[in-house]
Amino acid sequence: MENTNTLLYLCLILLSISLHFVLTQSAPENSLITQLPGFNGTLPSKHYAGYVTVEKSHEKNLYYYFVASEGNPSKDPVVLWLNGGPGCSSFDGFVYEHGPFNFEKPKTKGTLPKLHLNPYSWSKV
Repeated sequence: MENTNTLLYLCLILLSISLHFVLTQSAPENSLITQLPGFNGTLPSKHYAGYVTVEKSHEKNLYYYFVASEGNPSKDPVVLWLNGGPGCSSFDGFVYEHGPFNFEKPKTKGTLPKLHLNPYSWSKV
C-alpha cells in the first residue's frame, strides 16, 4: 500500500510540473480569456481556457481553465484542483469556492449574475 501511495504522489507531482510548463510557458494566445460576462473591469491575472488532447485517435479531450497567479506567475506554485464525482464537475469548486470571482445572485430572473473579485481566491496565494 505504501508503494502505491508513493507512486501516486510522484505521478501527481509530475503532472503538476508538466501542467505548469504547458500552461504557463506555451499557453496559446488564442486561449487567453480577456473578459467575462458579468464582470466589469480588467481581469486580476491571465486566464486561459481550452482543451488538451488526451487521446488523438478517439478525439478525447479534457477541458481546462487556468488562472495565473496574481503575484509572480513564473515563481509561484501551480495548484491542480480535481474534485467531483458522478454529476459534479471540478468547475463547481472553482466558481463557488476558491476561484477569482464570487457570484452575486441575480436580482431578476433571467439575468446574468454579476461577478465580484474573491478576496480569498487561491490565485492570490
